[in-house]
Amino acid sequence: MAKRAFSVLKVELKKRLRNRSDIDDRLDAWTNDAYIDLATGKATVNGAQLQFFHRELFRLVKITLTAQTIAGPPYSLVPLPLYTTTGDPYDFQYELFIWNKTKNVPLRKKDVTILNSGTRLLSDAATRYAIYGGVLDVDPTPNVTTEFRMFYYGRPPRLSAASDTVVLDESWEELVLLGGVYRGYDALLEPERARAHQLVYDAQLSRRVNLDFQASRFNDQNVTGLKLANYGMVVR
Repeated sequence: MAKRAFSVLKVELKKRLRNRSDIDDRLDAWTNDAYIDLATGKATVNGAQLQFFHRELFRLVKITLTAQTIAGPPYSLVPLPLYTTTGDPYDFQYELFIWNKTKNVPLRKKDVTILNSGTRLLSDAATRYAIYGGVLDVDPTPNVTTEFRMFYYGRPPRLSAASDTVVLDESWEELVLLGGVYRGYDALLEPERARAHQLVYDAQLSRRVNLDFQASRFNDQNVTGLKLANYGMVVR
């Protein structure tokens, strides 16, 4: 089944909100809020915290730091979000792991206060990193040109053009609509309808995550503690 365009999703959302004539200017926001919320991969359902990952949002980027003669910031920094330096339209949400490709070793995540607790050093083998204030800081600062690989989870752009489609698997479109409906009724000050639709949304989301988790037990590969399922979901 082909994915539905943003304009089509909004028409369907309006129908589910009883075709009210006073909501056209808010359909964009309700649809996008539901979409981006699902894309973050975090939700609270019946008091339980769920964390899930969409294969489409895993990103792998190459980072190169040139040889430096001075240790520490700003010489050890890479700006985030990554789309400012790579042209990738997917915003940076959080890293999954970082690899020193030149030395073929993983980097260990540390708090920035630990990185800065002593004298910053120069070395040909950076082994630690911190992320703060929109930058990636590696330590020791490379004194040779060093190539890194960052595997990270991205946030897709908001839907804008009428022809835009969600980047998630098309089976998630129904959850986008359900999330838009309960948000719409909540904004329209209809709490009973909002709560009823949120219960449906929570049940559908929980069912989807549980089904994908069961599938991942039969078709996955382990990468730093994450199950990477080939069918479109990644579940911790």
